[in-house]
Amino acid sequence: METPQDLALNNPIILTEILKQTSIPLRNARLVCKFWNDIVLSLPNRRLAFSLRDEYTEDDEQEDTYLKTDPFHFFGICSTLDKRLAKRISATFDTCEIDEFETLPCYIYYFGAKLMNLCDKFNDIVQILEITIYSHICFKYIYQALQNSCPNLTELRITCDIRSFEIPHNQPRVLTAKPRLTLFALNCNMSERDETPSFLNSFSQAVVNVAANLREVTLPWGCHPDLSPSKCLDSLRIALGDEFEEKDIVHFQVSDLSRMLNQVTDQLVALSIMKGSGSWGYFKPGTWNRIPFSLPRPMPKLKTYRNMMVDIFECTDILKDIEKMPGLKNLVLGKTGTIRSTCLHEMLETICNSGKILGNVTTVTIIEMHDPTLLEGIKTAFPNLESLALNTYNERDYAGAVSGMELGVVLKACTSELGRLKHLSIRLPSYPEQMMDVIKALLDSRDLYQGLKTFKLFETRFNTLKHDLTEDEMDLFKQLLLAMNVMDKVTIWNFGEESMRNILTFMTSEKLPVSKFMMFGGWAYRATDRD
Repeated sequence: METPQDLALNNPIILTEILKQTSIPLRNARLVCKFWNDIVLSLPNRRLAFSLRDEYTEDDEQEDTYLKTDPFHFFGICSTLDKRLAKRISATFDTCEIDEFETLPCYIYYFGAKLMNLCDKFNDIVQILEITIYSHICFKYIYQALQNSCPNLTELRITCDIRSFEIPHNQPRVLTAKPRLTLFALNCNMSERDETPSFLNSFSQAVVNVAANLREVTLPWGCHPDLSPSKCLDSLRIALGDEFEEKDIVHFQVSDLSRMLNQVTDQLVALSIMKGSGSWGYFKPGTWNRIPFSLPRPMPKLKTYRNMMVDIFECTDILKDIEKMPGLKNLVLGKTGTIRSTCLHEMLETICNSGKILGNVTTVTIIEMHDPTLLEGIKTAFPNLESLALNTYNERDYAGAVSGMELGVVLKACTSELGRLKHLSIRLPSYPEQMMDVIKALLDSRDLYQGLKTFKLFETRFNTLKHDLTEDEMDLFKQLLLAMNVMDKVTIWNFGEESMRNILTFMTSEKLPVSKFMMFGGWAYRATDRD
């Protein structure tokens, strides 16, 4: 006779809801029972991947093979592998793990053999291919795998770090058709190089030529394939490598980018210029050359425009560019953390002082803004703004002065100037030293929360210190929780374990939904599970 526990374990509805939680490690869920294993392997768009790593990893979302010294063991596993695991393949080859340079070719051959064998054996099964490499030689095997296998590939993501000056030769240029491929991302660090390797252009062109249904493409700085075959392309991202240096800028040809954009301006919905990792950060210091650039012609379908490096990739006239985007809804403007440049401030001032009403824009993200008084102009320029993210990392502005982005000042400006906001995210360079002052600043902004659906407050330096609240601080924080309960989702501070338990006890007594309050990292959920 089945117990209630058995019935619950074999209920597909309950299990599906459990597996929707991104915090659930799918690899662990497979071990519960055969039914769970079957459900996990049958999930669409699942996070689980079969990993071809050269060393053991603790990543819970990957099926790892500790096969660095035994290739026969790998081929044996492939012969018995459940084919559903091969829908997503994650392959990593890292030369940093190889002690002797003389043995490098052997490891490269092994990597190539594993990749090609798996793609060939599960030819029709592979849908997502994620490859991370630190040697250009590996492109030979990527070419061969794509030339002969994976006709049902839907996503191809390649991250590489090109450190050798040697150019690979004798590589095929014609791949088999990939009619289902909709996403192609090629991210590349080109450290110790003077220009973009020509084979990256050749490779990206080869992929574009056989994927007529591409919708999303990411290309490294200086890579400009002919995109005319991509009639379905709606998202294009130009990504600088994380180790980019100022000397690499001089080889960038604006005319090549303009030519490439001209091929897709009538169809692009999103255009992004950003770091390869997609995050804000520092580049290596140096004397950077600004690259003046403007959109070559109108982009009638464009809804999202991101330029996260306006101090390098400079809009000559931001207002004219915005006029070329009549359907723009999401705008992201930011600068890097290395260069002391006034260009972002000047650009925001131009928008705020122009008197133009940009009524279609509903979402704005500003990275490295240091003058909160500009928020008044932002409200005027974007009267229908619903979502605002202010991410300021440096403690000093473009002139070296202490940043004006203080917690109380920013919250006060948002409260008085941006009354229609529904979503607000703030990341500041510093906070009051006393926790009491932080809580007071948040509590003084209770009027702001009345119209918000979500509110996020992050620390810039990703501080992992847990704050234990005093009795007075806890009393005030309880008032803050009650004031914030009007919102749907709140992400705020890190707290010590004892403080979190007191907070959870209070929330339970006041019937505040724990699920809406994220205390950095979701500690509240973990504490609830343990209890």
